Amino acid sequence: NADDAGLARLEKPKCQVVSYGFKNNADVLAHSRKIENGWQSFAVSYKGTDLGRFELRLPGLFNIYNALAAIAAALELAAK
Repeated sequence: NADDAGLARLEKPKCQVVSYGFKNNADVLAHSRKIENGWQSFAVSYKGTDLGRFELRLPGLFNIYNALAAIAAALELAAK
């Protein structure tokens, strides 16, 4: 999670790391969050490539972070 200040202070492992979050330096980047009628939606890009908008019928920013982690894992596994 590129947005977690605690994680930013940790030493990164010597392996491939994929980041996610709302900050510009994340590999999987969420932006343009909207909340309407019980839904939250957000746009996602992966290393600069637009992946479109995603919708969740779950409240809370932490659910977007969970979705971003799942998207990051799926993208990395698909690339293998």
